[in-house]
Amino acid sequence: MKTLTIPPDILNAILQGAALALCVSGGKDGQVMAKAVCTFMREAGFTNKMFLVHADLGKMEWPESLPQCERLAQELTLPLFVVRASEGGLLARLRRRLNKMPQNQAGAPAPFWPSPASRYCTSDEKRGPIDKLLRQYALVICVEGIRAQESANRAKKPTCCLRKQITSTAYNGSVQDVIEGKRLAITWNAIIEWSIDDVWEAYEHSAAELRRRQQLYAGGEKEKALEGWQFSPVYVYGNERVSCRYCIPYGSPNDMRNAGEHDTDGLGEELAEMEKLSGFTFRKGQSIRQYLVKPKT
Repeated sequence: MKTLTIPPDILNAILQGAALALCVSGGKDGQVMAKAVCTFMREAGFTNKMFLVHADLGKMEWPESLPQCERLAQELTLPLFVVRASEGGLLARLRRRLNKMPQNQAGAPAPFWPSPASRYCTSDEKRGPIDKLLRQYALVICVEGIRAQESANRAKKPTCCLRKQITSTAYNGSVQDVIEGKRLAITWNAIIEWSIDDVWEAYEHSAAELRRRQQLYAGGEKEKALEGWQFSPVYVYGNERVSCRYCIPYGSPNDMRNAGEHDTDGLGEELAEMEKLSGFTFRKGQSIRQYLVKPKT
C-alpha cells in the first residue's frame, strides 16, 4: 500500500493528542484513506483516539453503503459513529424544500434541487452532522478521502486546513499549537495525491480486475463477480462513484443509468414525481425518468 505523506501541521496535532475522525461513505476512497491512516498510526505507535464516522443520507444512499462501513469498522477494529441530519434523510429534506418552494419575481417557482452551486445535500446532510459530533473534542483531525485526480476543483484542495465552522476564532485562520480552552479542528485530505491505481492496489485489486468483474456481473454471473471483492459491490454493478444512488449535482449518465437498473424500491419514481410537481427536472434538459428502467410487459 502507498505510504502516506504526513504534513507537519498534522503530525504536530497528533503529537498534541488530537482525536482522529475518519470520514467514510462506503466508497473506495474513504475506505482506503481509513486503512492507510489507521496503518500509519499503529505502525508509528500512536495511541490517539480514532473512530470512523458515516453521515447516513437514508433512502437516497445505496443500501450497500452502511454495511460496507460496518465491515470496514470490523476490519480496522475501530468504532463507527453513524450521524444523521434529521429524520427521513435527504429524501425527506427534498420533500420539505419542494413544499416550501418560494416564488421568484416572475411568479415561477424557484428550483429546489441541490446543484454544484447549492450543495445543501453535502453541507446540511453530511458536514453539519459530522461537525456536531466533532464539537465534543477540543482538538480533532477530520480525515477525508478526496483525491486531486477526481476533478479540477478537488485538485485545488489543500492537504490540510482549518475546519473553520467549528474552530475557535482565536486561531486567526491558521493551524498552530493548541490554545487552552479553544477548540481546534483540522481537515486532513490524507490521500489527496493518490491515483486511482493506488486506491485499488491498497486492497490488491486493479482496474483491469474490476472490468472483468463488471463483465461477469453484467453477464449474470453475479456471485462469481463479487467473490473476494473488498470494496463496495456497487462498483462491480458498474458505478464509477459511490455516493447517493441518484447523485443530483454530479452523477454521471453511467451511474444514473446504473441506479435506475438497480432501483427496486421506487426511489427514482419518487424523484420523478417531485420533478412533475415542481415543474423542474433535476438538471436542465435532463429528467430522472430518462434513467429509469421501464417494467417489462
